[in-house]
Amino acid sequence: FLAAMSHELRTPLNSILGYGELLALDGLPPVQASRLAAMRSAGEHLRDVINQVLDFSRVEATDQPLTAACIDLPATVGQCIAMTQPMATAKGLTLDVQLAPDLPHDVMANASALRQVFLNLLGNALKFTDHGSIALQVGRVTTGIGFTVRDTGIGVSPAQRERLFQLYERLGADHTGV
Repeated sequence: FLAAMSHELRTPLNSILGYGELLALDGLPPVQASRLAAMRSAGEHLRDVINQVLDFSRVEATDQPLTAACIDLPATVGQCIAMTQPMATAKGLTLDVQLAPDLPHDVMANASALRQVFLNLLGNALKFTDHGSIALQVGRVTTGIGFTVRDTGIGVSPAQRERLFQLYERLGADHTGV
């Protein structure tokens, strides 16, 4: 079912992305060109998520692992910031990214999965932060590369912390801040 639905979603999404490419050729003013670039990046990410569902279907059917490729880490982080910046601006929040000076540009990773992690973390921070700021820090750690999202939101109570990272758990699902 997921594979069939993913194919059905991908077709109109590819059309939308194609029209975005055509608009980019029209020579838009800088502000609109920047907004279009963020929209295209978000659409490409959505297409990657749909493709990932297809990949997971293939993995389940054939037991083949997902593959990593050489990606530009700062560019990937920049795409995620560009996709979430409009929501931060709409809420009056400061969204900051701090890349360590020694951060490598090229890393081996599954770009779509990494973007999804960043977008999930930033999305949660945006959802539960009503004022103040959100910062994404990316840098080297002893085991490779680490990242941290800090925000001035409501936080997670000690009682809820043990439920973190459990399948199908939604901490604060009743929050109405967004």
